[in-house]
Amino acid sequence: MGRGMRARVVVPADLRGLDQLSGCAGSQAWMTDPQAAWARAAMTSWGLCGVVLAADGQEPQAVALVCPGLNIPSGHPLEQWSKLPDAAYLLAVGVGTDATPGDEAGRLRHLVQGLAHHLQGQVQTLEAVGRTDPQPCAPGRQALEAAGFVPVQEFRVGECQRMRLDLSTTLRWRRPELNRAWGLLAGLVPRPVPPVEPTRAGLIVPVNGKAPGHEDRGLRRWGVREIRPRGSSGRP
Repeated sequence: MGRGMRARVVVPADLRGLDQLSGCAGSQAWMTDPQAAWARAAMTSWGLCGVVLAADGQEPQAVALVCPGLNIPSGHPLEQWSKLPDAAYLLAVGVGTDATPGDEAGRLRHLVQGLAHHLQGQVQTLEAVGRTDPQPCAPGRQALEAAGFVPVQEFRVGECQRMRLDLSTTLRWRRPELNRAWGLLAGLVPRPVPPVEPTRAGLIVPVNGKAPGHEDRGLRRWGVREIRPRGSSGRP
């Protein structure tokens, strides 16, 4: 199977998986410490502290870490802004050192969609910092915008822009894609043929009394007798 055809799956991250954080060269100690307050608070609130993207059962390709607003680690750029009680805060994103620019965008999109799915009904928004100078574990503003985030214009400090994603919008955006997929699948499945029963003359007529492609009024012209349910006179 080609590189672009590998099956990808996004699963919740827990405290045991923090030490497997991939793609965050120079990651800080708080990112991988299972005893960190942010990680335990996230597990208590939502049952996860992030999501991990893996392909074909291999090692994790990418990871995204989140926590409640009141538990943002000291010194993190998100700490300087006001907090929303119904939001999850994206602390770090690692997309793997082997990722091409195209892979980075795709992996980030999968991570964001995974977070939207697993946090559905628990929070309303996802907040992040978009940098104009992307760094390891800190995605750029353009990358976040491509994943659905929008800038909160009044909140920018230096190279850091506050970004926000409405999770309900993200889920609505995914639903049309799912509908299109079902439509394609349905087109591959043959439709069932309606049941038929013979007439006295031996002709075959659908039970609903219609010959394919012809109106009721044209049945007699084709020598086909319309079959009506027993007890029906055919009169209005």
